[in-house]
Amino acid sequence: MELRLGDGTGVRLRVVALHERALGLGEFMLPHEALAGHVPALRDQRILIRSTDGTATATATSVRRALARYEGVRVRSATADDVRIAPTSSDQDNAVIIIGVGVIGGFALLAVVSALSLITVGRRGGFRLLRTVGAGRRQVRRMLVLETGLVAVAGLAIGTLVAAVPLVAFAVSATGSVPYLPPERYGVLAPAVTVAAGAGVLWPGSSGGRSGRGPRA
Repeated sequence: MELRLGDGTGVRLRVVALHERALGLGEFMLPHEALAGHVPALRDQRILIRSTDGTATATATSVRRALARYEGVRVRSATADDVRIAPTSSDQDNAVIIIGVGVIGGFALLAVVSALSLITVGRRGGFRLLRTVGAGRRQVRRMLVLETGLVAVAGLAIGTLVAAVPLVAFAVSATGSVPYLPPERYGVLAPAVTVAAGAGVLWPGSSGGRSGRGPRA
């Protein structure tokens, strides 16, 4: 196949292997010799050396001894950033992501609370009718608690399903594996949804349909 390198030189190469999982890899992987003379830096900037268990210290000592005559070469232990596929991120980048997700989640919870509050306020006439026919305030409140639980469970189930379908489809097609969400993060999401449902249903309906005057005969 014919390709054009970064300096504009056209080359004709032969495909010797195909990789199925291209995540973290370039579309084309070329041998070092094929790129010599076509890149600004002829030498590799970083080389990863893998050692067997228990031989890391001896391997590092041998490499340092072999490279001692080359100035500017430094041998050190590999870190997570050296072998990770994703690009490195700073604490500032993580803070921006957390703030962005927090703002979006806050607006979503505010919209849920507002919608449930409006619905509950519109049902106060029905609550007063229940009190008129003999329902006690505790019975009305218990009904609201059950409705809150039903709304929270239904919201979590439907939201999880709606989010899981596209995420699983994308992850399987891109990486060949299903996405993973730490249980503690889902554990934070579940109480937040429950609190939002309670604030939208229990707080506006806390009056239990009471009225200042009883029914006229």
